[in-house]
Amino acid sequence: MKKYTPFIMMSLLIAALLEACVHHVEELKVDNVGFAESLFVQKVEDFTSTEALTKTITEPAKIEKTFQRLEGIEMREISGEKVTEMMKSNDTYMFSLSKTDKMTTGKVPYGFTILGDGTIIFTHSAVGKIREKPLISTKLHKDIFDSMKEELDIIF
Repeated sequence: MKKYTPFIMMSLLIAALLEACVHHVEELKVDNVGFAESLFVQKVEDFTSTEALTKTITEPAKIEKTFQRLEGIEMREISGEKVTEMMKSNDTYMFSLSKTDKMTTGKVPYGFTILGDGTIIFTHSAVGKIREKPLISTKLHKDIFDSMKEELDIIF
């Protein structure tokens, strides 16, 4: 029995290290959003949205505060496929910054998604830079989401 103790201990140590790597947690650092003229908030249903489910925010203080609320939230990486699955089964709200007051199709320079249950998904590492793997909050933040909806007068 004693002969196997070092092997068992080493195996347990390796397993613990692998587990830590799989669930690596980091604090979200929000990039400077001062470039944005507008924040578009859209409720997405079945991967589509309408004008009735879109609100444009142009007040710089509100845009800044919306993103500052996310600073320091604990996040971990997740696969894009898993994000897609989660978005299919939850109300989804996309927060997208724009350099103009017009909504355009194509890449969003910076943004995030909140699911109806308070899950936060961040797809950018910096303005104009999409992450290879999205980040997802380690906890639900329904309180933050509800506050954002109230402050931005989101009623959909």
